[in-house]
Amino acid sequence: LRLMERIQSTIEFLLTIKKATNLIAWLNPMPQERWVGSSAKIIANVLPMLPMDRDGLSRAIEVLQGKVL
Repeated sequence: LRLMERIQSTIEFLLTIKKATNLIAWLNPMPQERWVGSSAKIIANVLPMLPMDRDGLSRAIEVLQGKVL
C-alpha cells in the first residue's frame, strides 16, 4: 500500500508541475527494459520518461526546449 501511496503522491506532484509547464521530462537511471511492471511504467504514462544515457539526455533537452519527442 505504501508503494501505491508513493506513486500516487508522485503523480499528483508531477501533475501540479504540468499545470505550470509541459516542459518536463524524467530521466530514469534504470534500463528501459526494467520499467515494465514498476512505478516507472506508471509514471511514464504521465510524462516523458527517458533512460539516463546519452540519447535519453539529448531527448530530455529537446523536451525542455519544447520540441516533440
